Amino acid sequence: RSITHELLDFARGSTPALTEFDIHDVIRDSISFLKPELKHTHIEIDTQFMPGPVLMKSDPKLLEQVFVNFITNAIHAIRSKAEDKGYIRIKTLSINSDVEISFEDNGIGITEENQKKIFQLFFSTKDPGKGTGLGLSISQNIVKKLGGTISFDSKVGVGTNFTVRLPLSQV
Repeated sequence: RSITHELLDFARGSTPALTEFDIHDVIRDSISFLKPELKHTHIEIDTQFMPGPVLMKSDPKLLEQVFVNFITNAIHAIRSKAEDKGYIRIKTLSINSDVEISFEDNGIGITEENQKKIFQLFFSTKDPGKGTGLGLSISQNIVKKLGGTISFDSKVGVGTNFTVRLPLSQV
């Protein structure tokens, strides 16, 4: 099934396909999916995973869509800054019965005005034809549906850090 079908199912309110998996595998798959886009850049992806597998019971396909969106947005933010070197740091951290996955970049950052609107459907800072304004809105809905939250911190000219917090494995 295509990602489009997964998103359409989600939009229709279908139940997520819960399965047990290691969150680190989903992050690695998300990075692999974007290898072609990263090929001709000077953007380094740095993963800082907590030790061992982090087993969860959730929907790995929906989470991969969320992670691909965060990494894609980070790539665009770094390119917008027009610097030679960029980084995307992805960290995992266990907090009580949750896991936090953070996506930090040294891109252009998000203005205070835009920070208030980034989760709105069809809101985009990209040029017309370059973005749909769906990514963060859909990502927020997916994470909420899976029992989690998204928070972020951003400073113009410095970068942005998005953090997804999800319940750990329920098995």
